[in-house]
Amino acid sequence: HQDRRGVLWVGTDFVLNRWEPRQGRFVRFFSTEKVGARFPGYIFDIAEDPQNNLWVGTYGNGLYQFHNPSGEIRHFTHDPDEPASLSSNRVRVLLPDDRGFLWVGTAHGLNRFDPETGQFSHYFSEPGDPHTLSHNDINTLYQDRGGVVWVGTSNGGLCRFDAASETFRTYRHNPGDPHSLSSNAVTAICEDLQGQLWVGTSNGLNKLDRKTGQWEQFYESDGLPTSYIMAMSGDEQGNLWISTTKGLCRFGPEERSYRNYAVEDGLQGLIFEMGSVFRAENGELFFGGNNGFNRFFPEKVRDNAYIPPIVITSFKKLGKAMPLAGSNSVELSYKENHFSLEFAALDFSHPRRNAYAYMLEGLDEKWVELGTRRSVNFSNLAPGHYVFRVKGSNSDGVWNEEGTSMHITVTPPYWETLWFRVLLLTAVAGVLVLAYRYRVARLLEVERTRNRIAQDLHDEVGTALSSISYFAQAIRSDAEARKRPFSLKFLSLISEISAEAQEAMSDIVWAIDPNNDEWDRILAKFRRYASDLFDSKGIAYVLQIPEALPLHKLDVNQRRNFWLIFKEMITNIVRHADCNRARVTITSEGQTLSLVVEDDGRGFDSSCRSEGNGVRNIYARAKMLGGRATLTSEGGRGTRWELRFGV
Repeated sequence: HQDRRGVLWVGTDFVLNRWEPRQGRFVRFFSTEKVGARFPGYIFDIAEDPQNNLWVGTYGNGLYQFHNPSGEIRHFTHDPDEPASLSSNRVRVLLPDDRGFLWVGTAHGLNRFDPETGQFSHYFSEPGDPHTLSHNDINTLYQDRGGVVWVGTSNGGLCRFDAASETFRTYRHNPGDPHSLSSNAVTAICEDLQGQLWVGTSNGLNKLDRKTGQWEQFYESDGLPTSYIMAMSGDEQGNLWISTTKGLCRFGPEERSYRNYAVEDGLQGLIFEMGSVFRAENGELFFGGNNGFNRFFPEKVRDNAYIPPIVITSFKKLGKAMPLAGSNSVELSYKENHFSLEFAALDFSHPRRNAYAYMLEGLDEKWVELGTRRSVNFSNLAPGHYVFRVKGSNSDGVWNEEGTSMHITVTPPYWETLWFRVLLLTAVAGVLVLAYRYRVARLLEVERTRNRIAQDLHDEVGTALSSISYFAQAIRSDAEARKRPFSLKFLSLISEISAEAQEAMSDIVWAIDPNNDEWDRILAKFRRYASDLFDSKGIAYVLQIPEALPLHKLDVNQRRNFWLIFKEMITNIVRHADCNRARVTITSEGQTLSLVVEDDGRGFDSSCRSEGNGVRNIYARAKMLGGRATLTSEGGRGTRWELRFGV
């Protein structure tokens, strides 16, 4: 503390020291030690009242007043028998207000000293009453420009004192509210030039919006040296100077700028003491720490404005340094894609505080912050072209945004080159073309073979069977004239067998003829065959057979088996059903075909009657189609066949 006469007072442990300018040293002025006590009287705060009396608060030995100019010393301590005495001997903070009172924050309650009566008024936390002090352990006190006294507690948040009602309004940390106070441990309070209230805590800096009661928080991640605030004071330039457990910070509230200072900048150390701050009338700031104190005029603290050049100092591939020789490009094979770079900002004031950031274009989309590390490693990079960019700052955070760069090319293996891919693509395309042509040739050959077989069967075998039938009929006619009964019998058999063979051959020729591959040809044959047989027997019929079906083509075997099943079902109705009506239905669902043939004939008990060759053939051919045939029949109630198979 510097009093109004310009005398500098410094408390160290339990000794009050005074600076003697003529001697150029501090002189031991007074000891506050309470020998043998648990709390021996460490000096926590020094203040001066409007009457120029010096007050010294100690932790464990109460409060001292040094009367000016008489030099009389008064000692105030807690007396359990005196209600108007100090509430606790563990004094943490002192605040002379603009009404002449001295506020004393202790480890057990808040006190207000009235110099006219020499008595203390007490304010305590009363559970259940939100208008009392939120916590009895007081860390810091502050009176704003409007005369309002603010009380920072060690675990109860921040309290605003209403002098008219002598009540408190409390601001606490709420984990569920991002706009609440960042911590209930309040360590420092001050205002900036615009009158904004700032509160330091054990976990961040806070700014109060007085209209809404909401808080904006600032943390180490935003730029503070640490989130643990120890003391604060403003300057004439609108900045806040914040001492922490990791150095000193100059914070610009308007631009949200941070400038952190460390031991290299002249600090007594990184660790400062809670509440140990004083701003003199001439604007000089004092901050106390565990290794002494710092004093400075904020306007004289200037940053290093030098923009340092950035250079790449080393390039290593597979751990071996490569000569750069002023080149800004390098080419690596795909086997050498493990490399590292080193770089430097050419500012030597405090080189260990120079900061860096890099970006590898072709891999990174934004800058990667390195802090003070000045090297980076890359491995397993895919073949391609990259641009390594690096920028850096001097020790005061002035950045060279342009930085420097290096072009890096990783060549691919031959099998990933464009010429190899074009060659491979050409070869594959050639093979596909040859395969396609071969398949087309095979299909055409099969088509020609099927046509030739169908033609030969029709011309040769069909003609021969017709001739046999013709000649047998001729001989039969002659035998009838000659009345030869045995010859007649055998000739009738020859004629019948040749007719059946001719019909079977016709079916085979139809099945293998490629002209019958389309569904419209197949279904037309089915309609014609069914209608001819039903008409020949006078059976009324309904044919629900479409013109075509949206199905894949049937191969030769499928077409033949399907035809023979259909033919067998229709023939059975004509020969055995003795019916009046018949219905034939062909439908499809997806790629599944359904055939239903039903009549109203005499039917039979399908569970008792043994199966003939025709029925067995239907079942067997349905299985060859990969489908299923179902027979339903009942005596006197007709017969129903259903065939389903996938195409």
